[in-house]
Parts: sequence; structure tokens; C-alpha cells
Amino acid sequence: MRKSISIPGGLLLVLLLFTIGLTGQPSLAAQAQSGRWVTYNTRNSGLASNSVVAVAVGNDDRVWLGTAGGGVSVFDGDQWTTFGTSDGLASDTVVALAIDSAGQAWIGTITGLSVLDDKGTADKGDDVWTTHTREDGLADNLVQSVAIEADGDVWAGHSGQGASLFNGTDWTIHNTASTEGGLAGNEIRDIAVDSQDRVWFGTFRGVSVLDGENWTTYTKDDGLSTNFVTAITHTSDGNMWFGHLPESATYPGGVTVFDGTNWTSFTTANSGLINDRVSDIAVDQEDVGWFATAGGVSSYDGVDWRSYTTPDLPSNVTDAIAVANNNDKWVGTLSAGASQLRVGPPLGPWTTYTESEGLVSNFTTAIAVDRQAGNRVCVGSADAGMSIFEDGTWTTATTADGLASNSVWAIAVGINPGDTWVGTTGGVSFWNGAEWVTYTTEDGLADNFVQSIAVEEDGDVWLGTSGQGVSFFDGSEFTTHNATTTEGGLVDNDIRDIAIDGDGQVWFATFRGVSVFDGSEWTTYTTEEGLGADFATSVAAAPSGEIWVGHLPQDVEHPGGVSIFDGSEWMTYTTDDGLIDNQVQTVRVGEDGKVWIGTLSGAASFDGHRWREYTTSTGLAHNSVFDIDFDSDGDKWFATFGGGVSELRGDIFFLRLPLILKQ
Repeated sequence: MRKSISIPGGLLLVLLLFTIGLTGQPSLAAQAQSGRWVTYNTRNSGLASNSVVAVAVGNDDRVWLGTAGGGVSVFDGDQWTTFGTSDGLASDTVVALAIDSAGQAWIGTITGLSVLDDKGTADKGDDVWTTHTREDGLADNLVQSVAIEADGDVWAGHSGQGASLFNGTDWTIHNTASTEGGLAGNEIRDIAVDSQDRVWFGTFRGVSVLDGENWTTYTKDDGLSTNFVTAITHTSDGNMWFGHLPESATYPGGVTVFDGTNWTSFTTANSGLINDRVSDIAVDQEDVGWFATAGGVSSYDGVDWRSYTTPDLPSNVTDAIAVANNNDKWVGTLSAGASQLRVGPPLGPWTTYTESEGLVSNFTTAIAVDRQAGNRVCVGSADAGMSIFEDGTWTTATTADGLASNSVWAIAVGINPGDTWVGTTGGVSFWNGAEWVTYTTEDGLADNFVQSIAVEEDGDVWLGTSGQGVSFFDGSEFTTHNATTTEGGLVDNDIRDIAIDGDGQVWFATFRGVSVFDGSEWTTYTTEEGLGADFATSVAAAPSGEIWVGHLPQDVEHPGGVSIFDGSEWMTYTTDDGLIDNQVQTVRVGEDGKVWIGTLSGAASFDGHRWREYTTSTGLAHNSVFDIDFDSDGDKWFATFGGGVSELRGDIFFLRLPLILKQ
């Protein structure tokens, strides 16, 4: 049972054409990507600030994101934790990050180097903080690069004061004066330790390397693209990679690779590098180089270049990049949050099914799970028929098989395993386990456009139509109820959704309010009685007896959202209370009482205390969610209009702010 469209039926074709025009099929560039980009920002996650300037991944797989002004945010794949000056951080303006073998975070800020041992948990009660400044022996309080040697010694690079080395007890300063010219420059933009324990320093006067005793410096005279070195890393075979800023027309920047003998430079002029202003470099587990630049992210596998820009990234101005233990890539942007390129096991228990997996269409409109038939999943599409997922395989039912129409807008399971009712624009079809039987206006149906269905415990069926009221089918005859035959008891004839509560009352969502039929009498609720908006798109009955109604915006005073009825009073939730979007397409209530809501901006859930949101950033296939249902394992199934079907096993979430609880 669920509903379909969220605008008047006459505009259905416009909706289809407009939405397909917007979403369409992925571009060739998107299809060529390996993995999927997910963006985290202050709106959809617990990230402290959208200015992410440093990224590091610990051995425990937690991702550390240093921000300019928000401190450090840590993501463990489920929860976000942020550390700031109130916790013990030297400054909320973080410039550099490194995680040592013990899991301690070394955090370079503008006012010192802080070390955090958080015991690997989100509980801050047992955190241990230590901060090093000039008073402790640092060359300067501004620490803009950090590197850790195999023996645990820590290097801190400064802006104009060289580098500081910490042996666990004391600090030693290295600069152009103390090394007698060994260090090329005192502006240390990056530090890296290679597989031979040599320490490399990127400066604005070239690259210097310390092998433990001796210093060697390389400049553009030796083969560097420019002397402005901003980033350093190395591959498993010992090659060193350097990122640059442009120095002049002759020395445009880009990246340089050094194999110990030969130098090779890559710029936008001679390669597929997206931009010559390179801010960070990382090498993944396949020795593919990844470059964060002022124009996006580029990768190079030794043969081919590939670049990623908006809309894959939230911004093309990227400042930091790191590779996770599962080979996912994390990118920090200067103003739009962080992005993750998921190429390893998915974060969270999401599975998405599209046309590539056998779904008949990615533009899905309705979904129903037959829990009696082993969680048989039926999915309707806008114009291609219905898909059935059973025993791990997708099959298709269309007009060629006996379906009334390929434009499916409602599905409901019957009382027997396998029984399925399908509402289409050409009538309602019933699958009895062996064949399709179709009913139309010739059989007594009020209208052939059936957009909502509900099945009673005895098998009787309510069929909501687009403009002609609702038909009741007892297995042999149709009885039609509309605003005329009920003498105004039914508030409107455009039946968007139907639900049956625990007392057997039938609730009808229409664009003029909600009507309820107790078997003999009709009652209608509108905004005058407290309904959030008269534009009701969906209705669901909770196990507790509460009734939930989804809306579209009506006017300024009635912005849409969802309304809840406790039997005596109505209460409405909107985006002001934490709902992800006021344009609600569907409302469903699980056996545990949790409410699930599909909107044009993603899905939301409400457990009675707080809202949680689910979007493409968390694993949902598409943000336009038309229908939701649950299987016997508690998994959630989402029909999206443009992205196919997503299955959520268990639950992951991101809190939406502000969080406002209504009493």
C-alpha cells in the first residue's frame, strides 16, 4: 500500500518528464568512476566545520579531520566526535594531523602542537591531552606539518622557523642556521618519512632529505618542477612524489616524481593533472597517486589520469587527502566539507539495486515486502512494469505477462503468501500465485488510475483512485465511496493513500484533508481541526494507535511536514523541528514504533525523541524517496525516483540540526 505522486494527477506527465530530465542516466564520467563519492558537511553529519584542511586515518580505521575554526572531528564509520579548545586542544584552527602507532593524534595548530590519547573511544572522560609550545622547546607555535618516524620520534614543521624533532623527552630545532645550510629553507610545508627512514622536508626553496646524519637538497636545477614544494609522499617501490605551487611561467607547478635517479614532472600542459596548484598527495594501496589541487582531485596509476570535480566533490578547492585502510579516499575542501570515495566495503549496511542488477527501472514508485513469502520484494516503476526480488534474483512483470499497465503507482500484499495487488494507470491487477487477474471500470472499479491500496485482515481490499474516490472490493463485487455517495463524508475523491488502524478504521489521505471511516460513519480532519496541511500525501497507523499523516506544503502557515494524531489532538513536525524536508511523499511505521518518512530530500526516521536523516551522503541511492517498507528481518527498503531501490540493514544515521523535541 503506498502512494504515488505528490502533485495533482493532471500534472503526472509533467512530473515524469521534468524529473527524468533532471536526473536522467549517469554521465559517462560518473559511469567511469570506480566507487562512489559521499560528502560530509555540517548539515548532514557531525563535522565541526566545512573548512577541512587536514585529514589522517588511524590504524583503527577512524578518520580524523582537522578544520580551520572547528577543531578536529573524528568519524568511526558511525559516530562523530569533535575536539576543541574546551577539551584541551591548543587552538580550534588546525593545520596538520598525524596518528602514531599507539593511536595518539598529533595535532598541529596555529598556537602549538597538541597530542591526544582518547583511548580509541568517543568517551571523553578518560582523554589525555598534552600540548607543546615554544616554552617546551618547539621552534614556533605555528605547526603546519607533522610526521612520525618508525621509532616514534615526531617531526613538526613550522612557517619560517624550520623543523622541530621530539624524541619523547626533548625537542631539537633544525633550520638553515643549525644545519649549516643542510635544510633548504625554513618554511616547512610538508614532512614525510620514507621506507628507508629518511626524512623529507618540502620547503619553498626545494626539497631537503635527512638520512639520519647527512642532508641533501634538491631544487628545480636538479629536476623539481618548482622550488615551491607543498606536499611529499612515497610509493612502495621507493619513488618520491612532490606537489608544487606555480613559481613562474617556466615553472608552472604540478607534481614531480623522483625514482632516485630520474626526475619526471607532470603539469596540466603535459598530462591529465586537473590543476597545477597541488596542496596534498596520497598514494593508495595499489600505488596510485592521488592529488588534491585548487581545481579538484586527480589520480594517476602510472598510465592513465583521472580527475574528479563537482558535482562528485562539493567544491573543487581541495586542501587535504588521505587513504583509508580499506583503500577509500578522503578529501578535505576549504569551504564545503569532506568527501569520501568509497571503493572498499560500504560504510554502513546499505545495498542498492538498479537496472544493472536487474531492476526494471531506476524510477521506482511503490514498494511492498511480502514477509509471509520469505521477504519477497515487489517494486513498481513509473513506466516499465514491476520488479520482483526473490531468492536473490530479480524478475519482471509487465503488460506482456498480464499486468494492467506498466505504469505502477501502488502495491500491497494480500493475506496469503505471494498474493499481490498492483495499482496502475490501467486498472488494478491481482497476482494469486499462478496468474494475473485485472479489474477495471468495466468490472465496477471507480476509476482505472489506482494510486493507493489497503488490504483488510479478511482479505477485503480498498482501492484509492485519482479523482473518483475509493472502491471497496469484497472478492466478488465493487462498492464505490466518493464525496457524493457518502454525502460529503469523504472529503475528496483524489485518494493519495489509505491505512487501516488497529480498530479496523480506514483512513484516507486526500488533498483536502484526511477522512476516516469506522464502517458506518465518516469523520474528516483538516487544518481547522489541527492537521498540519490539507495536502495529505500519505497516512500510516502506528502500533500504539497513533495516526501519522504526511503533507506537501500548502501555504506559509501550513508548510507541510508530518502530523501525528493521538486520538484527540493533532501535532505537526516540520523542518523547524528536525524533519529533513517538508515535502513528504510517504510515511511508514515499523513494528517497533519508529516512524520512517520519505521526502524529496531523502528519508528520515523518528523514534519519539530525535530525528535521523538518510541521504545519498549516507548510502541512500537517491534523495527522492517515493515509498518505504520493511521485511521480517527489520531491514528497510526504499523506492527512489531515479536511483533504484536501497536496502538498509540495521540502521546508520546522521543527526540533523537543529534538534528540537516537542512535548
